This record gives sequence, C-alpha cells and structure tokens, in this order.
Amino acid sequence: MRLANGSALNPDGRYTLVLNDFLATGGEGLALGTRALKTEVLPEGDLDAFVAYLRAQPQPVQAPTDARFVVTGAAR
Repeated sequence: MRLANGSALNPDGRYTLVLNDFLATGGEGLALGTRALKTEVLPEGDLDAFVAYLRAQPQPVQAPTDARFVVTGAAR
C-alpha cells in the first residue's frame, strides 16, 4: 500500500482514516475502528452525506474515471 503521492507507508507512522459506519463498527466482522487511537463520529451519517453530495452534482452524475485503487505486485 502506498500514499496518494506514491510514497510508502511508514510502519510506525500514524495516519488519519475515514471509514463508513459499516467498516468502522464491525461490518463483515472487520471492526476496523476498534484499534483506532481516537475516533470521532460525524454529525451526519455517511449515507445521508453521500445522498446530499450526489444531489448537489450536475445530473446525471458521472462516475470518476481516475484510478482510485491500483493493485501492484502479486496478491497475498
């Protein structure tokens, strides 16, 4: 995994992540938020924020065309 600028993650570094409710609270048994040093619940639910964002976009909404995730090397 690399940062958006291509640099490697520092194994000892601390990073800020934004997770949706499903991942943060244990969806699929992941509970990714349980090991966080600090958590903050936003005042608006992620689905409500997403719907508001989509409504504010020019219609019809066009999906992004840039690569959001790039897989390199062999899968583990």
